[in-house]
Amino acid sequence: MRRSASLLSAVTVLTVVAGCAQHREAVRRDATVAALAKYPGNVQKSDRVQVAAVDYRGEKRIELLNVGDGPVESPTIWVNKTYVNKAATIPTRGSVVVKYVDLIQQGQGVQDLATTNQPVQTVEIQTADGLYSAMGPARK
Repeated sequence: MRRSASLLSAVTVLTVVAGCAQHREAVRRDATVAALAKYPGNVQKSDRVQVAAVDYRGEKRIELLNVGDGPVESPTIWVNKTYVNKAATIPTRGSVVVKYVDLIQQGQGVQDLATTNQPVQTVEIQTADGLYSAMGPARK
């Protein structure tokens, strides 16, 4: 019985350590994206990229709803022209959530949107084809 408990404890510790390592890796990746990012400007309108943004300020997250007829592949999300991060592909008629803590100030800054507590005023979607303004943000 003791041996089973020791084995279980060891497995639990290894799982926690692996989870922490993955989290640290994700944080480094996000910081790298932000450090290398440069706001592209030249916002366009598009019939192909149609995304609505809903700001859940109390929950410190933004939901991006794809109302278009095709997926939005691997977009870079820009908030207030300053905070940036990559998001998962937004499926056709689907949505993804971006947390404030994952939106990092571009350039050498290391602050995230949650830390600076700025209101979300603009949300823009950058794809390989250009930069597009999201509808909204609506607030909940």
